[in-house]
Amino acid sequence: MDAGFLLAVLLVTLLVGLGTLAAFSFWERRVRRETSEALAMIERREAVAQQATDALAASERRHRALAEAGALALWRADARGRITTAEGWTRLTGQTAEAAARHGWLDMLHPDDRAAVAAAWTGAFRAGQPLALEFRARTAGGGWHWCRARGVPIRAEASGPAGPVVEWTGVLEDIDDRRRAEEERMLVAREVDHRAKNVLAVVQSIVRLARKSDPEAFARSVLARVAALGRAHDLLASGEWRDTEFRRLAEQELASEKAGPADAGRIALQGAATPVLASAVQPLAMVLHELATNATRHGSLAHPDGRVTLRWRSEGGDFLLLWSESGGPGLAEPPRQQGLGSRLIQTTVTLQLGGSVTRRWQREGLICELRLPRERVMPLAPAEAGHRPVPMLSPAATPLLAQHRPGPAAIVTAPVAVIGRAASTEAARH
Repeated sequence: MDAGFLLAVLLVTLLVGLGTLAAFSFWERRVRRETSEALAMIERREAVAQQATDALAASERRHRALAEAGALALWRADARGRITTAEGWTRLTGQTAEAAARHGWLDMLHPDDRAAVAAAWTGAFRAGQPLALEFRARTAGGGWHWCRARGVPIRAEASGPAGPVVEWTGVLEDIDDRRRAEEERMLVAREVDHRAKNVLAVVQSIVRLARKSDPEAFARSVLARVAALGRAHDLLASGEWRDTEFRRLAEQELASEKAGPADAGRIALQGAATPVLASAVQPLAMVLHELATNATRHGSLAHPDGRVTLRWRSEGGDFLLLWSESGGPGLAEPPRQQGLGSRLIQTTVTLQLGGSVTRRWQREGLICELRLPRERVMPLAPAEAGHRPVPMLSPAATPLLAQHRPGPAAIVTAPVAVIGRAASTEAARH
């Protein structure tokens, strides 16, 4: 084998080895590059995921801070007043961020507030002045929640305080408890005003009707009835002018009579727990006072062994009261004339409470049945609340109070008109 052939073989072997080495080197660089790129991509994705995690954690911290600060949402708007972000709004209302953007958030406002809020919102953005608006927003649960939106304009940094507005930022505050407390105070104030006028009306009618030929008896009669009204007023005030248990009302009123505390002496109370509307407390107190006063002076409680039983129950659409006397002086025949107390009971039950009075004069004592519409005496269930009847008489029908016009809630002034006619008759008689 000659030297030239060997040299050729060596050259071919060398070239193959160099080619193989070059190929390996190329693929090694490519693998390293692709591995490096893959690792970089993984790092970028991990960074993005970490940023999202951090953003979520920051959002949760902001939500907690909002809740602790009494705020419901943080919002931003562009220079024209179009909402761009409202963090917390979706949680409050259930409306998506896309639906709330621009002016879509107005759709979640109470219909009675929407137009006024939209006008005030537009005016504040046009003027470039801070805004503070109060409105009711529909919550995700379907209720209404009082909110206050406060916002300030952000101006271009280089333009100074009079420069153009580039965006707005603000907060939505939770004022639901405050507004509901204010509404409750207003309702109580109106209730107190009506009750005070009602008391004055009843006192006027009592003074006009009571016999004045005996000054001492006149004073006792008026003071006793005014005291009954005062006790009813105190009972309402102690309960913040809300519904009252009938048993509590009866115990308070009947314990003031000579029979002693109700249910512990000569007056027995029998009936289930029954709430009574605040508007019915004073009329019922007057009725119980007149019944107890008559029993003490002329009926069963005027006798040492006399007893009274007061029963009450709901019967269909009525609230039934049954006053039964026993053990008193025997009755040969029913009274020929009605006194002031009987007329007060009749007019109070029929006109103020829309009910009826049935008296049965038996030898052992009086049995008086009062049948009152439940909707005039007892709170209605939510499904029934829309069916409460309009009061039978308005203040305009009451001559003594016509000048006051206290409003439709002051229906307890009704007896004055009818009792007044009886007063004229009695005055002519004496």
